[in-house]
Amino acid sequence: MFIDDVFPVEASYGTGAGKDFKTTIYVGSSGIEKRNINWSVARGSWSVVLDTLDEDEQAEVIGFFESAHGAGHGFRLRSTHDWSSARTGTKAPEMSAKGAQLLGMGTGTRKTFQLIKTSGSKLLPYVRTISRPLPGTVNVYTGTAQAPVALASGYTVNYGDADNAGGLITFNTAPSTGTHIWASFEFDYPVRFADDKLILSIDDYGKFSGSVNLVEIKEA
Repeated sequence: MFIDDVFPVEASYGTGAGKDFKTTIYVGSSGIEKRNINWSVARGSWSVVLDTLDEDEQAEVIGFFESAHGAGHGFRLRSTHDWSSARTGTKAPEMSAKGAQLLGMGTGTRKTFQLIKTSGSKLLPYVRTISRPLPGTVNVYTGTAQAPVALASGYTVNYGDADNAGGLITFNTAPSTGTHIWASFEFDYPVRFADDKLILSIDDYGKFSGSVNLVEIKEA
C-alpha cells in the first residue's frame, strides 16, 4: 500500500540526499573488468534531519511513522535537492528548454505520454520516470525537438493514488505526427522509511529533535 501523502515535516539544514546504483564487477586474471549494471535507474536515499520540533510536529512525525508501519508502506517526499522538471531540479518549472522536459513525439495514434526527467551527458542521457507529480503543477506543451512552443489542451493527468503510480498524460485526441510533446512539473519522490525504528530526543521543554533515513521505492 502507498500512503499518497507527503512526509509531514520539513527537513532541517544538514539533511543529506544521494543516489545508489548496483553494479557487479568481475575482474579477470589480466585485470580487465567486466561490469554488469544491475539497476538501470538509481535509487535515491535521504538522511533527514528533524531539528527543533514542537509538540505538534513531534506528534505528526510519530503518527506518520505509525501509519506507515515503519518500512511497511511508502509515501511522498518533497526533496529540497530535486523537485521540478527544471534542469537544476530546484527552480520553478517554465515553458522553456531549461524548464520543461521532452516526453516524446506524436505519431497520429499515440495518446499517452509518461512524465520523465532526462539529465546527464548528451552522448548517454539518463532518463527516469516521474511517478508522483505534484497535483496542479503539470503543464503540457507542443513544440519542436529543441523547445516547447505553445500550451497544449485536451488532456488529463494521472497524479497517482494509494494503489497506482501516476505521471501519465492522456490526450483526448492523439497529437499529429511529428508534434513534440513537452511538460513542466513539480514532483515528489515515492519513498519509505529505511528502518522500523524511530527515536526522537527531548532537547528542552516542548522541543524535540531526531533524524530519519528514507529510501526511494521503485514503482511499476
